[in-house]
Amino acid sequence: MKLRPEIFPQFFRLAIGAGRMVANIGGMVADRSSMLSLEALISNVNNYAVAATPVALAGLSITLTATQVQAGVTRLIGSATGPFTINLPPTARLIDALGPTVPLDGSFSVPISFQNEDSANTGTLVAGDAGTTFVGNLTIAPSTRHIYLLTLTAAGTIVLTDIGTIGAAQSISAANVIFTAAGAGAVPRTDQDKDRDIVSAYDFMTASQVTAAKAGTFADVTVAVQAAIDALPASGGMLLMPTGTYGISSLTISKQIIIQGQGMFGNGTYIVAATAAGKVFNCTGSSITIRDLCIDRNIVQSGGAYVYCDTSSSIVNLENIYMLNWFRGVQFTGIGNVTMRHLRLTGGVVGTGIGVRIDSGLGVYLDDVIVQNANGSEALAGYSITNCGDVTMIGSHAIENIYGLAIQPGNGQVCTSVYATNCFFDNSTNNGLWIAPTNAAATMQRMTFANCWFSSSGSSGVLIDTSTFAGAVDGIEFIGPEIYMNGSHGFQVQGTNSKRIKINGGKIAQNTGNGILMGANVSNWQVANATIGPIGGFTGNTARAITSLGGTSDDVLIMNNIVNGNTAGAFNIASTGSRRLISSNPGYNPVGASTITVGASPYTYTAGDSPETIVLNTGTVSLVSVGGINMSQQTNGTYYLGPGVSMTVTYSVLPGMAKYVH
Repeated sequence: MKLRPEIFPQFFRLAIGAGRMVANIGGMVADRSSMLSLEALISNVNNYAVAATPVALAGLSITLTATQVQAGVTRLIGSATGPFTINLPPTARLIDALGPTVPLDGSFSVPISFQNEDSANTGTLVAGDAGTTFVGNLTIAPSTRHIYLLTLTAAGTIVLTDIGTIGAAQSISAANVIFTAAGAGAVPRTDQDKDRDIVSAYDFMTASQVTAAKAGTFADVTVAVQAAIDALPASGGMLLMPTGTYGISSLTISKQIIIQGQGMFGNGTYIVAATAAGKVFNCTGSSITIRDLCIDRNIVQSGGAYVYCDTSSSIVNLENIYMLNWFRGVQFTGIGNVTMRHLRLTGGVVGTGIGVRIDSGLGVYLDDVIVQNANGSEALAGYSITNCGDVTMIGSHAIENIYGLAIQPGNGQVCTSVYATNCFFDNSTNNGLWIAPTNAAATMQRMTFANCWFSSSGSSGVLIDTSTFAGAVDGIEFIGPEIYMNGSHGFQVQGTNSKRIKINGGKIAQNTGNGILMGANVSNWQVANATIGPIGGFTGNTARAITSLGGTSDDVLIMNNIVNGNTAGAFNIASTGSRRLISSNPGYNPVGASTITVGASPYTYTAGDSPETIVLNTGTVSLVSVGGINMSQQTNGTYYLGPGVSMTVTYSVLPGMAKYVH
């Protein structure tokens, strides 16, 4: 068929209707079969074209035409007077509207959707007759769009299968998108609700702030990040701090929250203190977790803390945090239950910085917390405890501080139940461990240090001191300590209020002073099963293994220690007292034999701090009593005396006496 030039411009003239293409061919007449084929083709094209057809809501029910159903998106606009029904046309009308050329073998399907723009009322689909059935949900929630797959079956029926809700097509927002988790029992909810499970700091920062954060450029975003925290529901949630740099002066955290960074090293989350004395994370609530980030400063710190827990805080968890250049890394004054795991603190303010300060609380737990500074730039203390009910430290170290661990309660304060295991307190300017009250009304009690290292301090490795302030120190035990190369004594106790100090096992060597120095009038102490002298490549102590200064020291036990190899000897026990035992210490025991000068009859002899065997011979003896019990009327005899036990000899002719000190 050849077209004439004058009619060519009119050949494909089409009139565009509402979602329809209608042929209007001018200048030619086709045969009937060609016309029918073209109309069928146009009919199918029209059915695949998607249009948004509005249908006004009114009352409690609407009835749709087949054309409205198959428009693509049927918009239900306006408002119903309550929950309403959406009545579909008869099945035959739906099939007719599909066009004359759709396959009838059950292979044809087309998506349709209904958009409920009523913000308050739910619509429910109702079939026009029994030839139309549904699979899945029939309801369309307010302000949502529901999609169905319309399938023409081989039996000539219609099946509408629920595909799901995707929200309103005309204004898609997270509030209109429905999310349903995989798995049985999952409950649909809006995508907006799901997204709010985790709030990102970026959501509240300006574009320029986000750009600066991603570039690692300092910018104070305190207001934005605080707004992100405040946006979380009262019941709490998670704040994500993506990779980047955030300048923060002080954030108040009063609700249950997880603050989640993107790593403490490398390409992680960097919090930068924007002021000199701010509380960067000021925790005032309960159930707070901060993890996977780094905290540094933009200005030299002189106050505040990177993480501060006030008196109302509890259940605080800090994990995987790297802190640099702190005045106080962590300061806890709260109720209790604080856990610190995998923290690294370095670069504390010289002379005044404290890595972790504990001023109150029960259930304080530190695991793998390391406070380390540069030699010559020591902070005041790696750890400081002024008031606590129970602190556990596992594998936590303090290196290059003036004091590794300082326990110093004040007036009315109590430090009790401190348990440290496998901890290193090394290279301290003064002491690795310093236990000393700052007021006479302070109490320190029930503490155990197991397998801990107190070495290379400028002064004594361990100093327990109640000589300045007579607070009570009672029940401090050291199990297997390693105490080497300290500038003064290895282990030193002074002050009469220091009681029930116990060392069981361990190694104490190459200290400039004594291995152990007990001050004058210090009672209730014991040292057992330790090696105090050369061991493991370390030489002996410059002075003695153990020195006990003068005065009265009651209830002393020194037993089963190896004490040879110290420059000035094993022991210098200048004190006296009752209930004392020094026994089985190679390098000191046995002391050996010596004679006893016998005085006037009845003569009483009292054994020293070690067990003794007394030999009595010659002369004329009428009575021997031991510990007030008459033992013999023989001149010759051998008697065993325990430490501090007395023996009385009544004689008429002066006897000879000798002793063997075990």
